[in-house]
Formats: sequence, C-alpha cells, structure tokens
Amino acid sequence: MKKLLIYNKRSILQHVIFSISFSLLLLIFIIYFSPVRYYQQSFEKYKKANLKNVYFVINSNQKKLSKEFFIDLKNKENVKNIFLNVFPNWKIDENS
Repeated sequence: MKKLLIYNKRSILQHVIFSISFSLLLLIFIIYFSPVRYYQQSFEKYKKANLKNVYFVINSNQKKLSKEFFIDLKNKENVKNIFLNVFPNWKIDENS
C-alpha cells in the first residue's frame, strides 16, 4: 500500500511539473508569434522609411470601397500610379 501511495505522489508531481512547463512554453510561443508584435515591427519599418498611410475611399452604389497603401507621399507620381492601378477607369485632375 505504501508503494502505491508513493507512486501516486510521484506521478502527480510529474503531471504538475509537465503542466507548468507546457503552459510556460505555450505562453512564450504566443507572445513571440503574436500579431501585435508583428504589426508593431512592420509599423516601425514603415516609420523609419518615412512612409505614410494613404486611404482611397470611394462611395458608389451604397458600397464603401477602401484600399490602404503604404507609399511615399513625397513622390507625387507614386500616389498617382497607385490610384490609377486601383481605379483604372478614373481620371486624375492635376490641378486639385
């Protein structure tokens, strides 16, 4: 009876140690591969390159269509080319 009791205590202890170590590994994995960390890194990359968010939002037929781009706003041709790629049938007024 004593051997069975010792065996049960040992297996319970092993189970507890395994559970704690598995939980810690899972927590580290979640933190390392979290989307927040990924988006923060990509935001820092674009911030360093002096890029900005540009949203083209068009309302047509009660549907709101929007596209998001990371482009260099210093280059006017860049903005124009991306807009024309998204909306090829549109014309751009250079004066506005």
